[in-house]
Amino acid sequence: MKVHLNAPITSERASKAGVCEAEKCALCRLGPDSIGHLGTCPLVINAYDQIRAGARLPPLINGRNVLMLQEHTEGAERCALIAVFAAAWGARSTGRLLETRMTGAELADLLLTSLECPWLNFCQPTRNRKERRVMRVKAPQPIGDSQAVYRSDGACRGGTKLTGWGAAYWAPGTQGLGESTATICGHVGLGSTNNIAEYRGVRAALRRAFQEPSEPCLFEVDSLLVAEHLNGRWTCRQPDLRMLFTECRAALDGLTRRGQPWTLRHVYREFNTTADQLANDGADLQGGVGALQASALW
Repeated sequence: MKVHLNAPITSERASKAGVCEAEKCALCRLGPDSIGHLGTCPLVINAYDQIRAGARLPPLINGRNVLMLQEHTEGAERCALIAVFAAAWGARSTGRLLETRMTGAELADLLLTSLECPWLNFCQPTRNRKERRVMRVKAPQPIGDSQAVYRSDGACRGGTKLTGWGAAYWAPGTQGLGESTATICGHVGLGSTNNIAEYRGVRAALRRAFQEPSEPCLFEVDSLLVAEHLNGRWTCRQPDLRMLFTECRAALDGLTRRGQPWTLRHVYREFNTTADQLANDGADLQGGVGALQASALW
């Protein structure tokens, strides 16, 4: 019923919404990561054949057709098949954590255990928020030697409402590693928002990029909203962000017009620690004197 009413989120489905890139099947590592493939995955079919006799299940060629009610199956057999593919979906989570391909015997053992002891699926403690994040965090793609790297961030203290932004620059050849070449941070003020602070950080990075017209630029932000806005995949409708969005988008268009290559991408905050610290430093600053701090090279 879950497949019929609201299909589980796979990377293929998420990629169509522009949220992430599509991945390979976490079980066989060959086909796409989709519900359609799960029903015909050769590893799942092989594991099914291994447990079929003991579980008294019917022969199976295409599980998707059964789940989608495109093939006639008796009620009890259909329930058993649904249980098998529910277990296969659970095994998919395990497969995503493995660095090597799961074998047919290993998958068959997981499916059989789930069928014989279904309560095991519910007696384990649910992953907390931190554990779920650790599972989905992925390192960004390597950075080229010729690229200048800019990382920016914003911070908003929930209790005090102090808001700050920060940006850091790494010269070409560093690949964004080690100590940054230049930094800057500032204080936005009370009553602002984290998204405004995020945009302030990007704006500072873009302003510096115009000082080095010959450098291909890579801008990294840990705000998915800002990344999708500036890459044109999401529309910026928030009134308080429109002016900053327009200014940053115009700056990117300016880089393009003068032939300066650039890329702007989202990274997880675990890979944006320098800018994160600068944003928090900016939040600690007070207005007036000291509202902006920059290294001599910025």
